[in-house]
Amino acid sequence: MVKDRMYVLLEAAPRGSVTVSTLAAHFYQRVTRLLHTNLLIVRSEPVEDPDGLRQARDDLDRAVSHLRDAGARPGSYAARDLHAEIVQQRLFHAVRSDPMLRTGFGRIIIAHDSTRGTAYRATLLSYLRNFGDVRAAGAELTLHENTVRKRIRRAQELFGIALENPTHRLLLELELGAVVPGATCGDPEVAER
Repeated sequence: MVKDRMYVLLEAAPRGSVTVSTLAAHFYQRVTRLLHTNLLIVRSEPVEDPDGLRQARDDLDRAVSHLRDAGARPGSYAARDLHAEIVQQRLFHAVRSDPMLRTGFGRIIIAHDSTRGTAYRATLLSYLRNFGDVRAAGAELTLHENTVRKRIRRAQELFGIALENPTHRLLLELELGAVVPGATCGDPEVAER
C-alpha cells in the first residue's frame, strides 16, 4: 500500500482460468458489499520484467488520477482503455516540469483570473476541449453560448491568443490543462498530485 492506493500483483494464470477482469469485478462487488465502500480499480496488462512493472505502475497511477479528476464512477477499469488519457497526463506533466514547453499564455491567463476574478482559463479550456463548439462549452460551464462567445472574443483581445491557429490551440489547451487546481498564477507547474 502506498498512501491511498493498494497495488496487487497476480501471477499469470494458465489458459482457461478466471481472467483478471473477472477477478477484479468479483473483488469490487465483494468489497463494496462487505465494507460498504466504493472502490476505483484499474488493472494493467501483464508485464514481463521489472521495467514493465514500473511502467505499469506509472500508467495505473495516471489512470487513477484521471478517473478521480473526471469524477468517474467507482468500478473496475482497464488501463489500456484509458491509454489516451494516460498519454495526456504525461503531456501535462511534461508541460508542468519544463518551462520551455510553455508559451506563457497560461501564466498570464491564470494571473488575470486570479487578480480580477474572471474565468478565462475555464472558458478557454472548455472551448478548446469541445473543438470550438460554443454550445457544448456553454452546456459544460452552464453558461449561455453568447456568454462563451463574448469571453472567447475578449480573451483573444486581452491576451493576444490566436485560436484560428491549430498549433496555438493545441499548446494553449496543454498549458491550461496542465495547471494543477489551486496553483497560483506564478506557479502553474505545481507538483503533481
